[in-house]
Amino acid sequence: MRATGMLRRIDNLGRVAVPKELRRSLCISEGEPVEIFIEKEEVVLKKYSPVLEMKKIVTEFVHVVHDILSGNVFVTDRDQVVASSESAQIGEKIDCTIEKVLEGEAIIESHLAIFPIRSEGFILGTVGLRRKDIDATALKVIKMTASIIGKQLDSAS
Repeated sequence: MRATGMLRRIDNLGRVAVPKELRRSLCISEGEPVEIFIEKEEVVLKKYSPVLEMKKIVTEFVHVVHDILSGNVFVTDRDQVVASSESAQIGEKIDCTIEKVLEGEAIIESHLAIFPIRSEGFILGTVGLRRKDIDATALKVIKMTASIIGKQLDSAS
């Protein structure tokens, strides 16, 4: 456990403000879910990833879509690659290309397609495909996969 040197008081409603410096260092934005739990005798605040919680289902989607389309199929949450048809990619931090998709715009290029995973009005991650040529069928399958994962997240919450 790292000491931060920051001290906060609990208000009369039981709330604690998380300092901006901590939110920034953990990449926690306004509206993002956090998990609160007790570990030994400490209260732990952790960034929550609904996509990572569904890792088993997401991994199955990746393998099925990879079997259909070939190429590198991957799913990210807001921080890292959660599932990929290229296992070495799993756990990699997202790059600036994916950050653009997390702001709401899909990326469609000749060799790359990435669509946002939307759930309850929030973008929680992405689904992408890298391969030599991205045709209309591949676009539809990747977009549909992002939509299905989003619907699964909706029903899980």
